[in-house]
Amino acid sequence: MLHTNDLQEQARRWFGQPAERIEALRGDASRRAIYRLHYGSRTAIGIVGPHRAENLAFIGFTQTFLALSLPVPELYTVSDNQHVYLMEDLGDTTLAEYLQGCRDSSDRLNREAVLPALQQVVHDLVRFQVEAADRIDYTLCYQHDSFDERTWLDDQQTFLDHFVRRFLPGSIDEETLADDLKRHRKRLAQPDRSYFLYRDFQPRNIMVTPDGLRYIDYQSGRRGSVLYDIVSFAYSSSSRLDRTLRNEMIELHLHTMAQRTSQTTDHLREHVQAFALIRLLQALGSYGRNGIAEGKPRFLRSIPTGLQNALHVLDQDPQLKQLHALRDTLEAILEARAWEPYLSNPDS
Repeated sequence: MLHTNDLQEQARRWFGQPAERIEALRGDASRRAIYRLHYGSRTAIGIVGPHRAENLAFIGFTQTFLALSLPVPELYTVSDNQHVYLMEDLGDTTLAEYLQGCRDSSDRLNREAVLPALQQVVHDLVRFQVEAADRIDYTLCYQHDSFDERTWLDDQQTFLDHFVRRFLPGSIDEETLADDLKRHRKRLAQPDRSYFLYRDFQPRNIMVTPDGLRYIDYQSGRRGSVLYDIVSFAYSSSSRLDRTLRNEMIELHLHTMAQRTSQTTDHLREHVQAFALIRLLQALGSYGRNGIAEGKPRFLRSIPTGLQNALHVLDQDPQLKQLHALRDTLEAILEARAWEPYLSNPDS
């Protein structure tokens, strides 16, 4: 098992001496352990990752992004077994926290304060998607190398197993629901999928630093449509954008992408809601899995907003509006509020 000795070995390799102090930081939904290493006034972030393939994806993608001058952390050193690596400390302020700090007493976002950051997010996202598309080594992808039928099935299955069957057991017409999900997958297959897809593009994975926005946790990236990442951000439970700002971000992305590629704004817009729906179903499944199976009930607090957003998305697209079994399932879970008993002892 890996311990702080492994971090100290990397510290000696990079800084020439062991860290004075190692501070454990709260991690994300993965099993990686994250630490801050202190050297007087200097710091670094140390990652101990049990899954070598995931580590190799992050390391390889980071090297490519740095070569393209994309705003990601500097990579300092990697252990010989690729289970431990040190990288630049970007501080503690995520874009999610910055956005929360820009809300008034009525919980409304200060538009003037957040708009420049949101516009920068769109600009940076397009750079990742377009400039890295043909430079990434997709053999490093440790899950799937493309956002395609396999991934959509996985995400829908997670939604079924960890959300629907958890919160609405024995009360669904699984055959009809499966037909709806198949129709949904057909919509996802239509747009061009030859770009880099970040996969988890959301405000908690964007750091606010004195030098501007910096991006982390892209190790699940793969080839895919440009639409998935922008809707991931716009509908994220940690951004909580109102519909006006959400639509403005999406429209800015569509127009910017059309300027840099052969895709048209109208064609991209036609498929936005289908990709928003798969992201929301994936998120709901993740909330159920992390909240209950992984014992992290804080994830369950995002379920009501996720459900409401999914129902809204179904209403925005004429074809998605015909997925009646899916709508009935989402409405039934929202009405039952079966996740609430698991919130009685939330994690800190």
